[in-house]
This record gives sequence, structure tokens and C-alpha cells, in this order.
Amino acid sequence: MSTIIIGFVYNLLQMGFSIFTVVSGNRVLSGDGGYLFEFFGDKIISYFLISGSSAGFGLTVELRRGAPSNSFTDKAHASASLLLIGFLFTAIASTFTSFALSKKTNS
Repeated sequence: MSTIIIGFVYNLLQMGFSIFTVVSGNRVLSGDGGYLFEFFGDKIISYFLISGSSAGFGLTVELRRGAPSNSFTDKAHASASLLLIGFLFTAIASTFTSFALSKKTNS
């Protein structure tokens, strides 16, 4: 649950930064600080998401062992699946951030 909340807050923060940049034309974090924040933020959040997903899958496997499937384990499995999908998209975004950071430091 904490992984979902941390990821949600980080995404809200990123959306706020993006909206401010589009509306004003200026970045919130100027210089290399904004690019570094996005780079390391994406890395940290992606690790949170994959650890939450693996913990969720492990929990559902253990709870289903020897007991019939119920609505709780089904919901926990669905939540872990969504965390895995979130990790995949965050990893892709992290790759794009890596390219942006390398272009910024080379120029």
C-alpha cells in the first residue's frame, strides 16, 4: 500500500512540474537540478514499484497455497499486477530521462 501511495505522490509532483512548465514556459527546477531530480526520482520510484509488486505476488502465492482463492487474494494479485505495469512504464520513462540527462550534460 505504501508503494502505491509513494508512486502516486511522485507522479502528482511530476504532473505539477509538467503543467507549470507548459503554462509558464519555465522549468520549476532550473539548470541540471531538474534533470537530476527526474533521473533519480524515476530510478527510485521504479525500484519501489518492482519491490511492491514482487511482495504482492509473493503474498498472494503464499495465501493461495492450501486454501481456495477468495476475493482478497484476487484483489491483492490484481494490485500486484498493476504495480508491475507501473514499473514497466516507469522504467521506460526512466530510459527517456537518461537520454535527456545525457544530452543536457554533453551540451
